[in-house]
Amino acid sequence: MVQNSAIQNGHYKRVRALTRGLDILAALNTAGRATVVELSSLTKIHRATVQRLVETLREQGYVRRSVSDNTYRLALRVRTLSDGYNDEAWISEVASPVLQALSTDIPWPVDLHTLDGDCMQVRESTHRFSPLSIHQNIVGRRFPMLETASGQAHLTFCPEAEREELRRVLKLSTHPTNHLARSAKKVDSILQNTRKKGYAVSIKAPAIRVTELSAPIRINSRVLGCLSLIFFTATYKPEEAASEYLPRMQAAINQIEGSLATHAYKRLYTNDA
Repeated sequence: MVQNSAIQNGHYKRVRALTRGLDILAALNTAGRATVVELSSLTKIHRATVQRLVETLREQGYVRRSVSDNTYRLALRVRTLSDGYNDEAWISEVASPVLQALSTDIPWPVDLHTLDGDCMQVRESTHRFSPLSIHQNIVGRRFPMLETASGQAHLTFCPEAEREELRRVLKLSTHPTNHLARSAKKVDSILQNTRKKGYAVSIKAPAIRVTELSAPIRINSRVLGCLSLIFFTATYKPEEAASEYLPRMQAAINQIEGSLATHAYKRLYTNDA
């Protein structure tokens, strides 16, 4: 059988026209407006090819041309290319590679939680890489806020307005796991201790064999998620686990936050883009 000419050694050949068209869109996004000559200079694509590409993009509604100065700029239809983009795509694009690298340095499972209503949901995890994991299928599971370290960390370090609203929601909840929210004194104590230490520790329960230690991932004042270390309660005291592993977790958090602070993500997570 003759192998498809579009495939070489198991890999599809690059569609050059598509990559050039995307280069044109990226150049216009950066420049705001540009002539064919300017786009040719920016993209290193021959003028004649640029002309064909921008006219094709114009016909499709992604680019418009100014008749007064013959410059091109992005048109409204380019918005349709990003409408399906979820701002939590940062988890797969940025956080997942960092967590995978962290799994070679920390033998215990590390989970990434994000807020999901009045709970924290596991969005990514190193459980599948950890030899010490007792729960392989953890991604997608939801956990109560105040009994988990990730929930305590989110509540402690999120903006004040968000924190007060979450406290109100949890206090009004009739779910048994939110009973702690009805004691303002207990919640205040959790927040004070977590803020003082810089990390949160899950509340001990006799039937639970593991302890969770968690620290926030933040951009400015916004908490995007929390990174949590899971270890056997009988193996470490929380302060021992923090001394051993928190610096490595914090380095991973710093790496994630640094990537999110780059230009590509600023518009999603900051007010100073």
